[in-house]
Amino acid sequence: MSECQFFVRDIEQQGNGLRGVVYNAVMDSKRSCGFHNLQIEEMFFHLHIATLHNNISQKSSQNVKKVISYMVKQHQEEIKEERDVFFKSFNSSINRVINNLECSQAQQNIIIMQMQETMKEHMKTFCSLSGQPKINLPVSDNQIRSCYTQGPFSIVKNLPHPSVSIAHKAAFISAKQIINHFLASGLSTKYYRVGCEEDGKDKVTGNYDCAFISKLHKHVVNILHTNHHELDDVTPDTSVILVQLWSDDFEAHKIKAKNNFNNL
Repeated sequence: MSECQFFVRDIEQQGNGLRGVVYNAVMDSKRSCGFHNLQIEEMFFHLHIATLHNNISQKSSQNVKKVISYMVKQHQEEIKEERDVFFKSFNSSINRVINNLECSQAQQNIIIMQMQETMKEHMKTFCSLSGQPKINLPVSDNQIRSCYTQGPFSIVKNLPHPSVSIAHKAAFISAKQIINHFLASGLSTKYYRVGCEEDGKDKVTGNYDCAFISKLHKHVVNILHTNHHELDDVTPDTSVILVQLWSDDFEAHKIKAKNNFNNL
């Protein structure tokens, strides 16, 4: 799945970007819509599994797989024991009731058989309906690779992320990549055309939204009218896009606010 498809899905219906990635990875790789039956809790469960196996060594991943395999086996054995006890109790109850009826042994056997078959059909229907979709715990290396970490439809390979490049022995993400991903996420922005002064002004007061917008507009207008400027492709229709993003995560410690020091 392309990153474009991820963002299109998420913009059409919030949450469908991640839902689609998980659904295509662990349930149906051909499904392009209709992910509503994947519950939020199930979605994040599979995302946590992908994160876990993607961030540990192969040896540690195998150890996690062994633990999960043991838990799955124990759970299946417990379910089998519970069903066996249930059916034994059910059959015992039926026999006690049937024995009190005035009918032949053959008729009793037919009634018991019909009730048992009906119960089995109800159990099959319940399991199929309640288990859609089921959380399928990964218990093999191939399943982990194909569904979570390395396969073409795997979760890790289909989560959108900017491309990391290397220059001068340092890793970096280009400004173009950052802007593309920010805009694709559907967050609101403001834009002002260089040749339209009114774009940056309040329609009622006629004043610029703030001193920064005023200074910015004058700067790009100066570029527009300056000959042989390095940005010689600026035209009156060129748009200046403003993105306001703030996160306290950029600060390692709580510090006193200083505009020249920690203003993003």
